[in-house]
Amino acid sequence: MPEKLYPLLSSVFGWDMVYQFIEQDMQLSPTLKQDWKQAVGFLKAELGKGFFNNCGRNHPVLSMLRGVGEGQVVDLVKLVELLRQLKITDTNYPVLISKITSKRATNEGFPFLEIARRHILQGFSVYFLEEVQGQKNPDIRLRHEPTGELVFVELSKLNESEKRSLAWEQYRRLRNVMTFYGYDYPCAGQLHQYIADRAVENMVIETIKKLKDEVYENKHIASYSDEYLSIAFADAGSIQALDQWCAQHKVQRRFQGLPVEFKDTYRLVGRGRIKDEAIQIHPDQCGLLYFPIQFLYFMDLSNDLPAAIDSFTSALLPFTHIIGLVLYTEIIGANQTPFLLEDGHLLSLTANESGIQRYTLFVQNSNFKGSLSSAAMADLKKAMV
Repeated sequence: MPEKLYPLLSSVFGWDMVYQFIEQDMQLSPTLKQDWKQAVGFLKAELGKGFFNNCGRNHPVLSMLRGVGEGQVVDLVKLVELLRQLKITDTNYPVLISKITSKRATNEGFPFLEIARRHILQGFSVYFLEEVQGQKNPDIRLRHEPTGELVFVELSKLNESEKRSLAWEQYRRLRNVMTFYGYDYPCAGQLHQYIADRAVENMVIETIKKLKDEVYENKHIASYSDEYLSIAFADAGSIQALDQWCAQHKVQRRFQGLPVEFKDTYRLVGRGRIKDEAIQIHPDQCGLLYFPIQFLYFMDLSNDLPAAIDSFTSALLPFTHIIGLVLYTEIIGANQTPFLLEDGHLLSLTANESGIQRYTLFVQNSNFKGSLSSAAMADLKKAMV
């Protein structure tokens, strides 16, 4: 008999619940639990009591505070150690905190933190620059302490395209109905195209509900196909019929969303994203461009890395003050050592305490004419990996 599913009504997550996690933990050492508690206390003081009311469900701090595994707790403690260090040094810390507490923390606040951490480890001091309307506005000023040289960083996250975001949100809405309406039945199908008309989408949702009701009443497979989707549900006694339906419609036994391409090089080069970010840094300043990107786009790059590098280097040529650009993403995977590519480019893969892997590609501008010592350049590259 299938189980009746209902959406869970979750408690409002807050600081008291985080402290409850700490008190209930039976796995971590007393020292780590104390560090965890102190780290949470620091974040509560810095982010404020109302943080959870405004942060949004995908805020990275929220994800970290919900983590109770040893690696996750260690990462949180290290994050707070970095914030403490940035707070007591001349970094313009309030600018950073304003970005971390915003709903755009994934785009700005946390990438800022990661850049700061990596460069501090390699002998740079960090200063977060305020945005001044009507002026060129790089995001971060790095000072190479051994030489006194300055490098200005412009960071811009390559977000989901609007088309991909809309498709994903629609898939999520359909998927919620399949999961939470009625009984939990095996399902298969494919979304064929984006449903632009919300009224038509609502009709599709009603069709999905009727199919699940039909399976419950008839104890047999129920299916539907049109130009928008093909979908089928079955009870436990109709799995063979569901597999036959999958073979007929050439789908797997799960509901698949629209096939999505992550070929974003055109967005960076063809639409002038590199140009837009490069001109934020004054021509008299040495600049470095950072682009956090989607993992699937990074994998697409890997299929033809030389062609992608050629496109990026061509886009960088007019900007003689730009050292190069850095693309990076994170995923769970096997660790590898960094290695140099031709012409000073760099590709690396490193891991943190939680086993999250960071892929990094640095593309060096062959037309860079700024003044930067070999020592500073070497430490910049160390910070990237």
